[in-house]
Amino acid sequence: AMWSVKLDVSSGGQRFVSGWQLGYDSSQNYTSLAFQADRFLFFNSSTGQAVAPVSIVGGQMFINSAMIQDASITNAKIGDVIQSNALGSNGQPLWQLNKAGSFLLNSAGGGGRMQMTAEAMKVFDANGVRRVQLGNLDV
Repeated sequence: AMWSVKLDVSSGGQRFVSGWQLGYDSSQNYTSLAFQADRFLFFNSSTGQAVAPVSIVGGQMFINSAMIQDASITNAKIGDVIQSNALGSNGQPLWQLNKAGSFLLNSAGGGGRMQMTAEAMKVFDANGVRRVQLGNLDV
């Protein structure tokens, strides 16, 4: 069984098609809900503003804000750094991991900080004086 709505328009010699389809495949015992559009948007009508909290444009999904109860990520593309929003007393993030492999850990209450790279681990006191260095001592 299938039910669908389709819009098929030609403009400037180009064909534009959008629509949606509800279906049931009795040979495989599954249902489907399919959409065809250049842009797929959800709008929040309660705000009175035309803001799409979720949209799919050009094969990419955009979500303005997300809260995910449980997730498992096998692979991720992440920019230069992942870091906490909270800042330490030195104005730097409490923790930061960058794509070069460095890890920074700062104290929230005016204490020291720690920096780890592939070559060395350094520990600094509250005044920024290096107190411990392990690994390559030349970096």
